[in-house]
Amino acid sequence: MSNRQSLWAALVMTTLSACWLFGDGLCEHQVPAFRDGFHFYYPQAVWLDNQFQTGHYFPTWNAQESFGTAVSGQPSAALFYPLRPLWWIPGPSIEQRYALFLIVHLVIAAWGMQRCAIRWGKDGSTASWIGVAYALSGPVLFQHSNLIYLCSAAWLGWMLSALAGWVRTGHATLKDQFQLGLFVSLMALGGDFHAAVNCLLILLAVALRHALWAFRQPGKTWPRCAGGTLPLRQFLLVLVLCATFTAPQWTSTVAWLQTSHSRQYHHADARQGASEDDGVTAASQLAAQLIAEVPPLENNVFDFSLAPWHLLTLVWPTVGGHFLPEHGRWWSLFHVEPRMWIPSLYCGFLPILLLLSRWCRRRDSGQRGDPFFGWLAAAALLLALGNFTVLWALRNVLHWLGLEEITARLPPDRVAGPYYWLTQLVPGYAWFRYPAKWTTFFAAAMLGAIPDLSRRSPVARTPNDWRNLFSRRLQLCVCCGSITWLGLAIILFRFFPSYLPGDGMGADPWFGPVIPGAAAKQILTAALLPLAILTAWALVRYAARWRRGQWDKGIVLTVITWLEMTLIGGTWVILTPAPRTEPIRIAVDNVPHARVWSDISGANFLRDCPDSVNGSFVEQQVAYQVEFLLGKLGLVRQVDSIAATQSLPAHPVERLQHRLMGLDTMEPDQPELDSILGQLGVSWRLVRTPRADDRGRLTWKPIPDPRPLCELIYPGADPHTPPPPLVDRWHWQSPHRLAVELPPIDQAAILLVRLYNWKGCQAYAMASDRHEATAPLEIRDHAFFVEVTVPPGTRMVHVCFP
Repeated sequence: MSNRQSLWAALVMTTLSACWLFGDGLCEHQVPAFRDGFHFYYPQAVWLDNQFQTGHYFPTWNAQESFGTAVSGQPSAALFYPLRPLWWIPGPSIEQRYALFLIVHLVIAAWGMQRCAIRWGKDGSTASWIGVAYALSGPVLFQHSNLIYLCSAAWLGWMLSALAGWVRTGHATLKDQFQLGLFVSLMALGGDFHAAVNCLLILLAVALRHALWAFRQPGKTWPRCAGGTLPLRQFLLVLVLCATFTAPQWTSTVAWLQTSHSRQYHHADARQGASEDDGVTAASQLAAQLIAEVPPLENNVFDFSLAPWHLLTLVWPTVGGHFLPEHGRWWSLFHVEPRMWIPSLYCGFLPILLLLSRWCRRRDSGQRGDPFFGWLAAAALLLALGNFTVLWALRNVLHWLGLEEITARLPPDRVAGPYYWLTQLVPGYAWFRYPAKWTTFFAAAMLGAIPDLSRRSPVARTPNDWRNLFSRRLQLCVCCGSITWLGLAIILFRFFPSYLPGDGMGADPWFGPVIPGAAAKQILTAALLPLAILTAWALVRYAARWRRGQWDKGIVLTVITWLEMTLIGGTWVILTPAPRTEPIRIAVDNVPHARVWSDISGANFLRDCPDSVNGSFVEQQVAYQVEFLLGKLGLVRQVDSIAATQSLPAHPVERLQHRLMGLDTMEPDQPELDSILGQLGVSWRLVRTPRADDRGRLTWKPIPDPRPLCELIYPGADPHTPPPPLVDRWHWQSPHRLAVELPPIDQAAILLVRLYNWKGCQAYAMASDRHEATAPLEIRDHAFFVEVTVPPGTRMVHVCFP
């Protein structure tokens, strides 16, 4: 088979695997069941599709969540991503377009790694193998549950292919610079600024390396070595290209961040220079007071670090178990797991075996990969470890020895890790909370280090030479290790229940406790998989001897790895029917709108779903996510709507949510909390009603006397006088324009709109709903909510958000 044929065959195989993995999405209208893919990206896709159907291709404001938030400032919305038209294909449902979007990006990932391998000097069969292994690997395939990270992983191979000439020659052509800027920009426009910044750091390291090498040449000094600055100038050009291509996204995001972080709304500031009748409403004062009671929020940079024991997944992909379809992550029983971000580093058993075998060869064998990928893999792995540093290991050893006094004197674990120093040296890098994001770069570098299979070694071989394609000693070690692991797994399976701790121990808030049967199944699978792959490879090798001729090892490796990764991918990709009206069916029975509140910190799957069984675990788990709405303040206006989630709420709103979480115990009888929520315009909250077994049942409780979204307030009015007339009617003319119809008023009033008072919003008095604005109205800057000063006689007000 020719190189071109093998490349196309590999792309076809990747497409078939992706269609099989996401077939339920294409045929059964299902969506990913795991966390972000279910409760974040799918609702966001629903909201964006609703806006598209009404003709708003680039909506700027979403009033349905977190007191309103800027959609254009959310990278996760990916409004300016060039492949966003995939969501606009007429005919298919949103769920089908979701699955198609995932399939397309997996194919792009395979294609990009093929291109990368070819640019780095590998033949077609080797490139085909690398492309399949990368696209279906754990660090890439699992990102179907985090859409923006799959977008960045898809373009990583393309970026590395454009980098080949620069690394090897020290000079990037204008074409290479343009491609580098384009592919890095596609990552950022797809929503993953973290991956884009990581790529720029890699480019900067390459540029510095070549610049320093030029200055180290004998007999050259700075004035005579102007060419040494060429790599840095090339990097600056790539940086300018990235800033230009991504300007619509980063300018909107920076504006939103600057606005939300410059307004802390301290309680004293809300009343500064204000008299009793100047129109500062009780709602804004209450919000400011709640915000002032919350200490400054810190970035949990190391929430998603790669634990060292995950390195076992390089050989045994399911060794630690999975959350779905049943919770079988037995590692969590030992209380050493951080927040789980990625299930496996697995890129295929044969690629790892080949790399280990090549690493055992002598330096003069000519079978080593490019050193760039070795350095990149090592750096990416160290960065992915995050908080798991040498100090962390030393602290645990001293704790085990009982030397607590010495342990207390050690500096924080993070200071010994390279990721911490990136947060200190790179401005804004601390906002990226995912050290394990570097695992995608590790997977790409590890596969890129695979040498060309067609390359012949200059070292003569003998029939008994241990330096074969796969070392016999290495195979023996793997077989012995697998058999030993299998024996331990059988023993653990036999006595597993006795090792289970009491209720609540080792339980994930959203997935409950570890299910012994599921954990045992994953452990047995982890032991049997390497044996099965070695057996298959041995059978292929012995069958090839009967052929008495040359045979394409790359094609055979590609097929075996394709079958293996497809089957393993089936344990990572879990789909479920799309949510419909469950979160808000009860919440909008007889009211024109409903703002709902649920406390994410009160999630306890073990308490709320004590009777969960293996067969319906996925359905119960996703229903639990739907019930909670993941701690969002959702404004619901239609029975069939779902609150669209975003990633960057305004900083004051985020602090307000934290304060509400501290107040909420999820008990039905909380008059103080109900009073606060009612003043904020929340009409329903999620509570846990007691049952006979003391487990509790989740239900929606109506808030007594909730305040409406739009309300008229007369400053200095006598509290004994009758209340002012209510706002007659309001509706959204577009995602950023709210039309409010007022009753007849004969004195100046305040129109309170319980949405975040984002700097830049404007209000206009209208003669009617269809006429142009007659005059702009004043919006008070120091108020948390939108407060519009309305003169007498005004009947229509339009509030416009940027």
